[in-house]
Amino acid sequence: MLERICAAVWGWPTLLLFLCCAVVFTVRTGFLQLSGMKDSMHCFFGGSKKEQHVDVSAFQSVCTALAASIGTGNIVGVCVALSVGGPGAVFWMCLSAFLGEATGYAENYLGVLYREKDSHGKWRGGAMYTLRNGLRSVIGSKAAHISGLIYAGLCVVSALGMGNAVQVNTAAVAVEAAFGVSPYVTGFLCAVLTAVLMYKGRASIAKLTEKIVPVSCFVFFTACIAVLIKQMRNLPMVFLDILRSAFGVRSIGGGFSASILRNAMLTGVRRGIFSNEAGLGTSVSAHAAVDGVTPHEQGLRSMAEIFIDTVVMCTLTALCVLSVPGAVQQTPEKMFSFALSALFGDAAGKIVSVCLAMFAFSTLIGWSFFGNESICFMFGNKGTLPFVFLYGLIAFVGSIIPFDFVWAAADLVNAMLAFLNLPALLLLANKTEKPKIKSQLLTS
Repeated sequence: MLERICAAVWGWPTLLLFLCCAVVFTVRTGFLQLSGMKDSMHCFFGGSKKEQHVDVSAFQSVCTALAASIGTGNIVGVCVALSVGGPGAVFWMCLSAFLGEATGYAENYLGVLYREKDSHGKWRGGAMYTLRNGLRSVIGSKAAHISGLIYAGLCVVSALGMGNAVQVNTAAVAVEAAFGVSPYVTGFLCAVLTAVLMYKGRASIAKLTEKIVPVSCFVFFTACIAVLIKQMRNLPMVFLDILRSAFGVRSIGGGFSASILRNAMLTGVRRGIFSNEAGLGTSVSAHAAVDGVTPHEQGLRSMAEIFIDTVVMCTLTALCVLSVPGAVQQTPEKMFSFALSALFGDAAGKIVSVCLAMFAFSTLIGWSFFGNESICFMFGNKGTLPFVFLYGLIAFVGSIIPFDFVWAAADLVNAMLAFLNLPALLLLANKTEKPKIKSQLLTS
């Protein structure tokens, strides 16, 4: 039932809403994805001259946001997209990510603009604050506050389900398959470590993501690049197949197929949205926590995250699978390990398991940050301790009980987050100015 509801909710109308919002902000920012690409990467890897390391640094904020978005979907999700939408899904996935960079810029620009300080002098922000503080003059204070509360509640549900139970279960299965470690042990360690980090505060979470995200990305990049170097002679044909499938061409002389075009476009756009979460507003909580930064800077950092998550990482997965003969004929769960086995042999399964476990754990701690910020929005700091206990409990239970239905439920919750966030962005579009790139940058 959930799958049927999600298929209806995530149909063309919803995807067109995402694309419409992305096009609006692409035009409004003067195609910032192109003109601001250099500055975006500069912001991503650099700090800010006026940044104050009171709680969370700028680099830690992007690592936390990346930790939540980089997950099992970057491997298994891409393989599912290839099996359903064909090679052409890669093209539409990257195009939707390119356009989505403008949406990510806008939601994080507004997130910094409408954030506020708590009683301890720390910045608190997120899409719920944008809804409450930004829409007051548009829909009234009461309606804006209720919208913010609804968004925060949905974000907590998503954090406990997709960001926690599903990820820990994936990590536990991967570690057991590769190294024979009991899921009970994996679940206990994940639960304890996450609970300790949450209890110590969001600064501790940010410090860990600052270390684990670069390491997990390096392992993944190294494995993929090594495979692609070996399969280099197949890459021209792979790119040709991607373009043919993207525009509905069966093969040379095979004619046009509307169904191939539709499947590639629908699957690719949907996978791009799910991968980088641009338009859902979830990454705003991390970006708004940094002191001494401008809305423009955090918007640029968000653009770099989306580029790395989807255009780089998801594309690397797809190219590995498509370049190794026979890989795409495997089940989605086995495609990537089959591709790596062309170079690493029997060790491929262990490499994939390590990548899956690291990505799953980074998503777990990244979403703990988002969930706790939503809890604080609803109940203040007094809600933190109960949420820490609940999050740790779900992490342990998730390691021993598969939550397949949570994926479908998560898709539905994500759609509801988007239905609140995207209209708010469009209503507040006049608050996002066309940036003057060099004059607004504060990075050294």
